[in-house]
Amino acid sequence: MICAIDIGNSSLKGGLFERGSLKETFRISIEEGEAAAAAAVAAKINAAGVDYLGVSSVVPAVSSAIQSAVELEGSVSVFVLTYTAALPFDLRYETPETMGVDRIAAAAGAWDGFGGTSERPIVVVDAGTAVTVDVLVDGSMLGGLIIPGPELQRRAVRSGTAQLPVVDLEWPARAISRSTREAVASGIMFGFVDAVRGILVRIIDELGQQPHVVVTGGWGKLLSSKIAQVNLHDPDLVLRGLAVLMELNRVDPEGA
Repeated sequence: MICAIDIGNSSLKGGLFERGSLKETFRISIEEGEAAAAAAVAAKINAAGVDYLGVSSVVPAVSSAIQSAVELEGSVSVFVLTYTAALPFDLRYETPETMGVDRIAAAAGAWDGFGGTSERPIVVVDAGTAVTVDVLVDGSMLGGLIIPGPELQRRAVRSGTAQLPVVDLEWPARAISRSTREAVASGIMFGFVDAVRGILVRIIDELGQQPHVVVTGGWGKLLSSKIAQVNLHDPDLVLRGLAVLMELNRVDPEGA
């Protein structure tokens, strides 16, 4: 049994894999501190009989605490994803050390999901707090774009203005709003979806052909329902990609 965990800014999502198949997912808050999160992860993987743990993290303190807690047990090997890991594609980003490893894991998941083909480009949209859009073509990950997601936009509107209200992030009924609260909510949500749609149109124009478009992240379901160019919604894409990279970088080929 292997476990892949993706550590974000407020929580971590984990997946338990057996013989390449995702058996279970779980989520653990990191808001109570890295020590509590590390203890929860250690308890989870011990109960599941995990012998190989993979970590994709944008919060180094949490990943370090988890690695230390797990390695104390002595029976679990740990793989921490970095841009220097062996990848199933070339990484042609000009500053790979600055690329979030969750983007690399999501790209690996999409690449594996389409059979590692380079016949058509693949565009990966990971829509969470920030929205990343990355392009794989001809066996290489080129890079893409980053824009703020709806939650960041809501925070910016609230902190950057004196009177605009905090709003719920729900799909609006209309664009021509009848109140300030409705206007802010509609602007954020319509603007978010239309921005991603417009980015995809620009990318398709640059590529000169129709790519596979995969979406993941907390806003992935909404994007898949509103944007015709999306081919696949996979909420577990980062975990699947991390599991692929774990096996590719496994020191001991024997195991789960």
